[in-house]
Amino acid sequence: MGTPTSVKNFNSASASAPILHGNPGSMITVLDAVLVNGYGLKTLDQLVVAANVATCTVSAGHGYFSNQVVTVAGATPGGLNGDVRITVLSATAFKFSTTGISDQTATGTITAKVTPLGWTKPFSATNMGAYKSSDPLSTGMHLRVDDTGVVTGRHARVVGCESMTDINTFTGQFPTTAQLSGGLWWGKSSTLDTTARNWFIIGDERCFYFVVAPNPSNSVNGNMIYSAGDFLPQGSSDQYNYLIGGPYSDYTTFSSGTITYCASTSAPSGMNTGYMPRLNSQAGGAVQALRAGCMSWGTDYSGGVSYAGGLIPQFPNPIDGGVLITPVFLFEATGALKGLRGTYPGFYHLPVGLANTAYNHLDMVTGVDTLPGKTLLAVRSGNPGQTAYNGCSLFDLLGPWR
Repeated sequence: MGTPTSVKNFNSASASAPILHGNPGSMITVLDAVLVNGYGLKTLDQLVVAANVATCTVSAGHGYFSNQVVTVAGATPGGLNGDVRITVLSATAFKFSTTGISDQTATGTITAKVTPLGWTKPFSATNMGAYKSSDPLSTGMHLRVDDTGVVTGRHARVVGCESMTDINTFTGQFPTTAQLSGGLWWGKSSTLDTTARNWFIIGDERCFYFVVAPNPSNSVNGNMIYSAGDFLPQGSSDQYNYLIGGPYSDYTTFSSGTITYCASTSAPSGMNTGYMPRLNSQAGGAVQALRAGCMSWGTDYSGGVSYAGGLIPQFPNPIDGGVLITPVFLFEATGALKGLRGTYPGFYHLPVGLANTAYNHLDMVTGVDTLPGKTLLAVRSGNPGQTAYNGCSLFDLLGPWR
């Protein structure tokens, strides 16, 4: 029915969305809802089918956003049930397309909820969780999230694991303790309190991106982008094409310079931007990953993987008025030569100068020549403690990514 539903998005502004804050456990609450359980369960007052469009009414308000995927259940005829991508008509009504169902008013106790990404949570403890893709084609890696506040409740610490038997028993850790003790830092909040922070997640059944604005002084532009899951491998024999990305320390209060530790920027050698479980040779041992677009963006940033020598185009391109985007390439950070390991799925750099406005946060973008027919979503990122933003990335909103 309708458009593809493998790519899903989730927004803290949605009614009944879980709250992310600066105390222990809030990130587990968000990940449980987004990856495993879903949220925002509503009972429909009415579902009417007319001309292959189902219009749903919730008089108390549904709280959903256009282009979200929701799961409809309990309807007769049964062909209305399942995962559907919706268009919001008003605070109390939304619609989705149908095929093969005659015009009618559906019966039954009909419910809808925001559909999770379909991951599993095989192991858990208080304020801790291990998450794994349920897709049989996935690499099968685990994402271990420790949100107990061992260091500070304002952060969760994350590592990947090749295998686990319980939340504290695992092998094949990446990054290793020697590489980064405790794992990457997924910051939630600049302050240790229960004040809600803005967040946005977009992903598919094998990978997701977690956008967090930890500082209320820059709640729209000061986003950090974390990532976890299977990337698109360069080699067909790669069975360990999994990456977790994020800062190597506390950046929730960072307020100067260019953020190079979130997934939205290219980063030169030596920066802990992410880790993969093994080399492309499939030899064991965690390996650091580097990111690059064909042109890295920033005021004058010209890191070691900037193929344009630090030159940043205007927006839009003054030569043809086009929107320039690049894939996000992932390299193995080993030896003098950096091997191209793969690309992030559904994620693109927008290499423009910081003086250009480009797009607002969560703007929808269409008409990009190199991605005909695609609908993209703009995500701004920048230093949490500033009011400006450092740049803008684009995500394929509707997919599929693979």
